[in-house]
Amino acid sequence: MAKHGEIKNILIASEDKEVNAVTGYCNLDVGEKQYLLSHVQVDINYQVVQANIDQLIDV
Repeated sequence: MAKHGEIKNILIASEDKEVNAVTGYCNLDVGEKQYLLSHVQVDINYQVVQANIDQLIDV
């Protein structure tokens, strides 16, 4: 996608060995940052549900 100019912005986060978090972004305003962050949060929530699905469904 990047080679074809289809990526218009980016949001990244990392953590170093001392547990310091670093975030970076390019071409994002506040609303766009929140939009991308919400997708990350949904991914995390989905993983939590998958890991605990047996406890969530009464079998």
